[in-house]
This record gives sequence, structure tokens and C-alpha cells, in this order.
Amino acid sequence: MAFDRSRFKASSFETIQKEEQKQKETNKTFYQTDGRRAPFYTISDGRNWLRVLPSSDPETAAYVAMRTTQLPVLDDEWENGEKTGRKVMKNKKIFIATTHCDAVKESGLQDPVEFYIQKVFEKAEDFQDENDKKKFLFPIQGGGSGKNWKPGCIPQSTWVCYVQDAKRDLYRLELRTNWFNLLHKKSIELAEECNKVSLDMFSSPDDGFPLIIVKGTKTQNGKERVYYDVEAGKPAVGQSWEDFFEKCKISDSELERLAGRPSLKELYVDCYTTRDLNLALEGLKNLEAQHPEFDVLSDPDFEELVSKLYEIVPEPKQVAEDEVEQAFKKEESNEVTPLKMKKMLRGYIASNYSDEGYTLPNLSKEDLVKWYQLAMEGEELPFDEIEGDEPGVMDEAPNTSPVTEKREVKQEDTGVKVHDPKDVKASLRNILNRKK
Repeated sequence: MAFDRSRFKASSFETIQKEEQKQKETNKTFYQTDGRRAPFYTISDGRNWLRVLPSSDPETAAYVAMRTTQLPVLDDEWENGEKTGRKVMKNKKIFIATTHCDAVKESGLQDPVEFYIQKVFEKAEDFQDENDKKKFLFPIQGGGSGKNWKPGCIPQSTWVCYVQDAKRDLYRLELRTNWFNLLHKKSIELAEECNKVSLDMFSSPDDGFPLIIVKGTKTQNGKERVYYDVEAGKPAVGQSWEDFFEKCKISDSELERLAGRPSLKELYVDCYTTRDLNLALEGLKNLEAQHPEFDVLSDPDFEELVSKLYEIVPEPKQVAEDEVEQAFKKEESNEVTPLKMKKMLRGYIASNYSDEGYTLPNLSKEDLVKWYQLAMEGEELPFDEIEGDEPGVMDEAPNTSPVTEKREVKQEDTGVKVHDPKDVKASLRNILNRKK
């Protein structure tokens, strides 16, 4: 089936304004805050060339609102890109319910974290001394500078979009609100210049402008500070507009890659579930354990709010487990699967039939079980019974040792056939999707 490129279009200003309105309605200010969140794409020093990717859903903008807090929770410890098996306490981003759950927004209930923070601010009003008040609120507001910066847990409103960089690698970009405002202003200016007054000029797949985010430093009041600016990419000197847009165009293969990823709507729109609510409450419990002076969890109003939230916040959707993941879980278990049988047989053949040049033939499920049982018992394998088989014709055998321990064979039809050892997971996914 030909790829349908027409699904991907520049976002209309109307869809973007709907997201802006939702963010305004669910935004909540707790005095003066200046906390910042790191984006998914790391902004480097200098000019960052990015191409905003379009949405395939005309009702969903290329940019969606996100509001999160950071709270301490027990999470997996990682070293060198792998889990250590230990749990450590660390700050984790948690969605705010009023932005990410339609049921909460429509009910008029507050988010539990924002309710908690408001109660702490109310308690802070009891302090007469401003320094004592600041010290009391420091775990909530955060502060400091450089390596001593502490983020606090004041929720932050940002925007998320899919982008690709100059190398055409795919990322999600988290836009600070002031960046988004600059982007939106420039998009309107460009739209007027191009007579496309209702379309966002950065997210069109065919004639969208590159988004340039500039990161630099400047001296202010004797101190060097980091600054950011947002620009629209323009043709180089001597470059035609046709050549410029052709080089910036999002290709079909790049749109197909985007279509294979979860949409922004799936990730951020009405996505809040009891899992997020549980995580928020866990984080608040850990925060109050560190700062018992807050004493909000036992507040009857807070308990009532939580009870009402559990009545309306949806449970996480039960997603059917991918066949590939099922197969790999079996491979990691002690269950004897077709892949394990083949691995054992390759090792057995390599150890006992290498001089004859034999490798593992393409066996039926019944023959695979039969050969596996023969190998487990140290018997001869019936190569002569395989019609048309020639030495060295089938897949190569890796140099592994034969399995000598007997296991109970489960003759279960998993649909797993020959796999490509160079790219096991991708190959297995294709194999499992074949018709038997």
C-alpha cells in the first residue's frame, strides 16, 4: 500500500490556540518561580537547527501542552545504560492531573500536588520573618545556582513537539513557554508574509521553515548568564527558495518513521491515569517524610480530594503484550522454546558434524522437537532424511557448546521460525507477523 503523505499537514493556528487555552485554564501560579526543566533534545551552545514535524491528526496540533512537577520517588538505578537491580530515591517528572486528565479538568477538582503546595504556602503565611518563610518554602520553591541548584516541586508548564535535527535524527523537544511564544509570534509573521494566515509555518512537511534555537552567554550585572533565542531558518546567500524548501522538506520515509512512534496525543493528551496519581501521592509522602513540618497529608481536605480523584481518574489501559516481547520473555525463562532448541542444535552440529560441513536445516516443528530430543540423548541426527539437504546450505552455526542438561520439551506452537542472529528482535517481529 502506498504511503499516504496527505495525512501530515501544517497545524492550523486554531488547533494551536485550543492547546494554548487549555494550558491557560490549567496553569496555576504559586508566587514567583523560575524553575526550569531540561528538554528531551539537549540544546547545545550556538545555533541548533531543528525541523518541527507535523501531526497526522488534523484535530491535534504539532505542539501539545505539558505540565509536570518533580517529586522524590524510588526508581531504578542505572549504570552504563543498564539497570543495577537496586532502587534509589530520585526526583521524577510527574504529570499534573488538571492538564493531562479531561475527567479531572471537567470535574473542577484540583491536582493533588498543586493542592498540597497551596496548603504549604498557606502555612508559610504564619511566619513573621521573611528569611524563616523562605527557608520553610525552599523544598517547594527550590533555588540556588549552578551545581547548587535545587529544582523544588513547583509545577512547570511547557510544550512538546516532535523534531528532527540537521542529521535527520528524531527527537521530542520540550519548549519552555517563552520559547513557544517566540516561535508562535514568528510563525504568524511568516504566515502573513507567505499569505498562509491560518497555518503554522514551522510544522508544514513540504514548505515549513527550520526552527533555530540559539544558546549563548552574555554578561549581565557583572555576571555571565546563559540566554536563548528563537529564529526561523532562511535560505543561505545565493540559495533559491525552491532549493531551500526542498532541502528542508520532510521525506516520506521520515514521515513513516514518525507514524511508527506514539503520537503526541497518545503521550500527553488525556493520558493521566491512577498510575500517575499513585506516583504523585508516593512523591508527596516521600517529600513530607523529609519535611514533616509541612503536615498536609493528614489534612481532611486533602484526604477528601484524593478520595474523589480515585473515583474519576481512569485506570491504565491494558495493552496486549507484543508477540515479540512474549517470545523474548520465554527465551529468558527456563522454558524450552523453538529458539532454544535451534541454538542447542547448532552447537551440537558444530561440535559433531563440522568436518562434514553440515549446518541446521530448515525443520518443521515436529522434526525440530525430534532432532532436539536426539541431540539431548547424544544420538545421530538423520541428515539423510531431509530431502534436498546439502552441507552448508542452511543458516550458519555459531560456535557454541552443546547443551548436555535434559529439559522437559513443551511442544507448544509459538509460531517462532528461523531467526536472523544479526538482528534478532527485528527479524523475530517480521517472522511472527507472517501467515502460518
